[in-house]
Amino acid sequence: MLTFAIVDDDDYDRNHMHRLLTRIASEMGLKAEILLYNNGLDFLAAPCCDLVFMDIHMDPLDGLKTARLLREKCMTVILVFMTAGENHYPDAFSVRAFDYIRK
Repeated sequence: MLTFAIVDDDDYDRNHMHRLLTRIASEMGLKAEILLYNNGLDFLAAPCCDLVFMDIHMDPLDGLKTARLLREKCMTVILVFMTAGENHYPDAFSVRAFDYIRK
């Protein structure tokens, strides 16, 4: 079973992404557990997962700081940032992000 995490402080965005991932996993016949977190601190307290979709602009720990801490405990997770801003590309890829999606 694959484990996906969605880390976003916006309820609408987090739930929308959950619906999308649920549908895609079902269509592909994947067994997936999708975990939801509304901040980086709660996410970091959880075990490592296979794929993470993370917002950059969050409190109390932003997505970039969360990703740096994540990389200390889990280097193999696939990390995709989701954000409304476009000026974080260099920072996002410095923490080995797989992709950067603009909301």
